This record gives sequence, C-alpha cells and structure tokens, in this order.
Amino acid sequence: PEYCGRGNASQLASTALQFAFDELDLPKVAAFAHPDNIASQKVLAKAGFEFCAYLEDMNRNYYEARSDV
Repeated sequence: PEYCGRGNASQLASTALQFAFDELDLPKVAAFAHPDNIASQKVLAKAGFEFCAYLEDMNRNYYEARSDV
C-alpha cells in the first residue's frame, strides 16, 4: 500500500510492452483485469492496451496491445 499511486504499475506495464514489441518482436500482447479493478484497467489503458471483451468463464476483461498501432 505504501507504493500505491506512484505510477510504478504504469511504468512496469509500459516498459514490458515496449520490450515485447522492440526486443521480442511480438505482434500483440494480451492482458486481463477483473471488471471491478478500475485501477488495473486504467494502468492497461495508459500503457496502450484496448478493451476487447469480457470473458465470462474467467470473470475478467480481456485487453490487447498491438505493435502496429
């Protein structure tokens, strides 16, 4: 809790995404967030992920980020 709200998750997500695209040459990266976890959804959006679908069997929102965007 003492580190919440300091941008650490946003920095980690952005750096991981950059590595996935630049170093691993991945065309897309997927992520999941619980529908009630607004903070995680904001982190994903800030990093460049887009909402794709709600997966009822997992009770999670599915997001993708693409290197060609």
